[in-house]
Amino acid sequence: MYRKEDYEGVYYWNKDEWTKEFLGGCGVLKVKRVDGAGSALYLVDEDGVVASEAVQQKMRDQLHTLWFTLLKHRRAPISWTKIDILALEFVHLSMQNEFIHFRLCDSDWKTDQLAIQYYPQW
Repeated sequence: MYRKEDYEGVYYWNKDEWTKEFLGGCGVLKVKRVDGAGSALYLVDEDGVVASEAVQQKMRDQLHTLWFTLLKHRRAPISWTKIDILALEFVHLSMQNEFIHFRLCDSDWKTDQLAIQYYPQW
């Protein structure tokens, strides 16, 4: 099990922390960025470094693959917020298995945030 206490460099373990800082800081967040960092600043590794754009693209590609699987099995929701629990667990566990970034948070909010952002465009 991943615990916030074990990852001091990981910001935004809870969505409330991220939302509060994002809104309070006019979009300025305290994250470690390297050249080529992706735009989803809440997706950080064990050291608190924002995932690169290439890694974030792989994350989006993985989500698309999972969504096609849901569609094939008639489990794809109309919108992300309408997803049933079985499909939701499938996506959460698959993303956690593929990318540590999605294990470093409470309540799978990082997976949901990325899905909410990109599901309508799919």
